[in-house]
Amino acid sequence: MCVRFCISVIFYCLVVGCGLAGAAALNMDKPHYANQRYGFSLALPPGRWEAAESANGDGAVLRSDDWKAVVRVYGTRGYAVQGLKFDAALKQEAGMFAQIGHREVDRKGGRFSLWGRDHEGQDAFLQCFWGKDAAYIAVVTMPSGLRVPDFEQVTAWVRRSFKPGF
Repeated sequence: MCVRFCISVIFYCLVVGCGLAGAAALNMDKPHYANQRYGFSLALPPGRWEAAESANGDGAVLRSDDWKAVVRVYGTRGYAVQGLKFDAALKQEAGMFAQIGHREVDRKGGRFSLWGRDHEGQDAFLQCFWGKDAAYIAVVTMPSGLRVPDFEQVTAWVRRSFKPGF
């Protein structure tokens, strides 16, 4: 529990509140984010997105006025440093959900995806790729009560395009 909380606080400070390197608008026709430090990228649905990358380059927070979505993407070596295995990481990441409605787990392929509601009552999606030295994580949140197809569209874009490597 403390490990999850500490990682969450560190991530929040690095990406959300304490150490943003800068904000930049993404191309509205083909919004795309690439992370040089961890070597991952993702595409987002067309629309107006703003990106704020963390000061240490481990990820970014992407916000959409059009979709009311927030996408957090980052790489971490924290699991490897802590010696956590795939199932422990899955359990830890599932802790961000108050309710999980659907999960896909591919231990052999080293990935898992979770859909549900977070502790603030928002619709939430998480996708993690488990690597030998790092984990690559994308989290999508949107206020509940918006049109369901919007959440499904944003998560489908992230799910299709978010992968380690360029």
